[in-house]
Amino acid sequence: MSTLNELVTQHRITSLELSRLSDRLEAAADGDAKLRQLRLRKRQTQPEATYASLNIAKPKLGRGLSVAQIDAVLSGGATSRLVRAKLGRALAARLTQLGQPADAVAPALAAVPRRNGRAAPAPGNG
Repeated sequence: MSTLNELVTQHRITSLELSRLSDRLEAAADGDAKLRQLRLRKRQTQPEATYASLNIAKPKLGRGLSVAQIDAVLSGGATSRLVRAKLGRALAARLTQLGQPADAVAPALAAVPRRNGRAAPAPGNG
């Protein structure tokens, strides 16, 4: 059993709770459409400039984690950086709601196996 799974079990947090909280945390805000427009205009007119130098923040994707993604992480499957980041935000928010310190999230996520790059194609499909 991973330390992440132990943390979730210890605080009686369900995958459904984390999924709903992730949906709320990752939801696109009103200003995200404007940020997407600014980033598009920057790419078209100033390709050499960086987003940071123009003070353009990164918009949210608007998608949280599914229950299946959370279950895959809790069962010890390798996950991408994006999934680990979203799960970390949701778990920290839930622990804060429960009145617990959120500093236990980072060490628990450090033990989650990482998936780098695309998954290898199945034999005969590549």
